[in-house]
Amino acid sequence: MVVRGRDESLPLLLAVHGGPGEPLTPMMDRFESLEERFIVCYWEQRGAGKSYAKHIVPDSMNIGQFVRDTLEVTRFLLSAFGRRKLYILGVSWGSLLSVLAVRESPGLYAAYLGTGQITNQLCSEQQAYDIVLERASRAGDAKAVRALTRVGRPPFPPEETLGRLLTERKYFRKYTDPSVRKTGMARFLLGLMLSPAYTVADKINYFKGMKEGVRLFPEVMKLDLAASAPELAVPVYVFQGKHDLQTLAPLAEQFIRDLKAPQKEFYLFENAAHMPLAEETERFIERLDKIEELRAPWFA
Repeated sequence: MVVRGRDESLPLLLAVHGGPGEPLTPMMDRFESLEERFIVCYWEQRGAGKSYAKHIVPDSMNIGQFVRDTLEVTRFLLSAFGRRKLYILGVSWGSLLSVLAVRESPGLYAAYLGTGQITNQLCSEQQAYDIVLERASRAGDAKAVRALTRVGRPPFPPEETLGRLLTERKYFRKYTDPSVRKTGMARFLLGLMLSPAYTVADKINYFKGMKEGVRLFPEVMKLDLAASAPELAVPVYVFQGKHDLQTLAPLAEQFIRDLKAPQKEFYLFENAAHMPLAEETERFIERLDKIEELRAPWFA
């Protein structure tokens, strides 16, 4: 993990990355505004980035193990920094792990922050597929229509998930609303290649970890978070991009509407897709700064 922050007195934030298998470390430069408000821990999950290793047991790559890992990392950080609680930020796949970790051990967490919020991913994938296929048809994009038709509507056969996902995501990016300042694959790859936190081997392992992470996708597609976590005992704040095709905003909003929590807010970002923190940074931080519960440092 990489830990960064401006002041040791700041609250502690565990950032749980997406993917599965896509650490946030290469994009740390985009999160400087978070580091002004928190001590941020960028944790690289089992089998991802700097945590990639050939000896990881394939059977350990499951949601239950990743939730246990999240709780173990949380306890380590609380002990290392002498805190009673920390804030947890779940990004995409990380939002699923974070919600389940908070459900399991709410006393460890001061609040949950989510973005690219997973809910019922199979439903999200199917609806997004229909949206993109319709947009491609309307645009007369015969190549895209043929490719998407070959891929087919999710769910995918487990052994073909990687190839079909790569094709599907290519057209998800192409047919995201053009008004969105997308994070972009080119910028991501540049950040990865230039990351001072990574050795050459780490950069190679990043791509290996992304490939390994795909093995979790079928399990994710079977989970309905509203049924698994209908109630959380901490404040909940979700920041969702209106044009997100990977985790649809209406599903995330419905999840928060139905969720039982002592405090909950859903923030919709009109000009963002899957990464509001990078796509509408100023507005994201403005919303964050209005949440009074995020001001306590939670020392032990």
